[in-house]
Amino acid sequence: MWASAAILVGWLALAIMRAWQVGASASQVGPYLYAPLVIVLGAWLGWWAGQRLDPQTVAKIVIVAVAYIALAALITNHPGRGAIGYANANASFAVQLIALAGLIALHHRARWHGLAAVAIGVVALLANASQGGTATGLIVLAAVVVALLHRGARRRWPPVVLSLGTCMLAVAVLMSLARRTVWPDWALTALSRLRQDMWNAAWAAFRRAETFGFGPGGYAQVNPWARDADTMSAHSLPLQVAAELGGVGLILLTLLFLCGLAVAATAHNPQATWITVAAWTALSAHAFMDHLLEYWPIPLAAGLVLGYGLVAQTHAEAEDQVV
Repeated sequence: MWASAAILVGWLALAIMRAWQVGASASQVGPYLYAPLVIVLGAWLGWWAGQRLDPQTVAKIVIVAVAYIALAALITNHPGRGAIGYANANASFAVQLIALAGLIALHHRARWHGLAAVAIGVVALLANASQGGTATGLIVLAAVVVALLHRGARRRWPPVVLSLGTCMLAVAVLMSLARRTVWPDWALTALSRLRQDMWNAAWAAFRRAETFGFGPGGYAQVNPWARDADTMSAHSLPLQVAAELGGVGLILLTLLFLCGLAVAATAHNPQATWITVAAWTALSAHAFMDHLLEYWPIPLAAGLVLGYGLVAQTHAEAEDQVV
């Protein structure tokens, strides 16, 4: 815990220091500050809810939330913009709530309430038509199935290894694409030429200021699409950090990810670990290719999953091996 707190303080100090040095505005440095703090707040709220509220009550709250995400996407003329204002962010929010619903389903008294929330969450996910959200949502759904079937979910290390492998693969692909001026057809089809321009610009900015970056808001100086609010960011958390906080920021970001993974791996039981690790991995993988964490409901939901996972239970006879 103390190590995690020290890393968080280091991250906040770096963001504030660089913002002061470059004269960044509050809106430019804000996401660097509130995103990790909102995750911590969400974790506390999730832990509190697990301790104080009946799982059926928590399930009803989740059902209302995912139903709102689904309806907001279905009734708007701009699919996916209703709930948060950005389709991929809506989908990422739904993925985290699906994971929370999966944790609720581990409680034998709230099994069907949790499964109902999962089902509605899937509708919300599909209604937002997000490729990245759907792909990462499959990770969480697979973990929920494994946890509920109690097969292959009695060890904590497999989901952790899978998470690290997934994120290392994502890092390799991201670095490869960011450094290439000519993308393969599959990358252009999946991500668009617009992202190619933004990622190339972020990589070039990082190479020009590798240690501490250009400071919060500095990426906009090199981004050819910065005039549009929807394309002002790099649409990739690591590349945004690399451009604005440099290599030091990337190291701290990696350590923050590992801190979250450690919390997810210490969930109440191995079944819950599969879901919490999958949710943390899904958010991390999706953040590699989009800008998500500045939308505060997403880090809040991610924190809720981590905190609720610490107290989630399977049934009265649940095994709790730690391997």
